Amino acid sequence: MSTLKTPKLDMNDPASMNEEAILASTKTKTQMLFTTIRKPDGWTKSDTDKLSAQWRDLLVTNSLEAKTYVIDDSQILFVVDNGEQAIEVKKFSLSRPQTLKITWDNQDYLAPGVTEADLPEK
Repeated sequence: MSTLKTPKLDMNDPASMNEEAILASTKTKTQMLFTTIRKPDGWTKSDTDKLSAQWRDLLVTNSLEAKTYVIDDSQILFVVDNGEQAIEVKKFSLSRPQTLKITWDNQDYLAPGVTEADLPEK
């Protein structure tokens, strides 16, 4: 009988922080992914609430369960109880045109075509 070893994550070595290593170390743990979205002029927290609900419904349609919480008018938190689904939630969110970046496990993932200059100032 073979046993699977959980890969070691070295916070000082970005190469060890790939999705597979993160997933293996967090497979059964609840995961939180923070999504920063684009805000058109006039965008409000109410608009973000609507977007969050739409995304949650799309995830459920694809058999992915994630709770969504609006942090502010430009940030949505995804909470995934099944850690195995976190990668799929990340891929889904990064595929949405409103997404600028995802922060998961202290790693930032920019959406396709987005640069650091596109991100809102902190």
